[in-house]
Amino acid sequence: LGMQLLLPQSEEAEGAGIGLIRGHVRKLRTRIVPQMGWNDIKTGNDPVFKGAASLSAYFANSFVCEVAPEEKAVPIAYAEYGGETFAAAVRKGPTVGVQVHPEKSSSPGLRLLANFVEEVRGGNSGELIR
Repeated sequence: LGMQLLLPQSEEAEGAGIGLIRGHVRKLRTRIVPQMGWNDIKTGNDPVFKGAASLSAYFANSFVCEVAPEEKAVPIAYAEYGGETFAAAVRKGPTVGVQVHPEKSSSPGLRLLANFVEEVRGGNSGELIR
């Protein structure tokens, strides 16, 4: 759920999300749903991607976040699946959400988590990833 909870509404179920980011969560418009497996991510210059600029990560999702156009600086990474491009990571202030499963994404996923921890701590997480 992670990143999807940051938006106010979803096609998946009734109820409201946090609404930190304007937009909505919608079902993938691809021939094969869910998306299960590894996929490349096009990352931006966000510090959460430091040392992981070329990132392939594990996805397991049927829904994606469609960020409102006025939130143009919020998506910080994109992925493509079945001819559809969607936000793979978002940031609004100190809040970061990812569509991927970093815990299942081998070394690049661990690097992503370590970078997040480093940012939160305001220190160096170099010991977390060797």
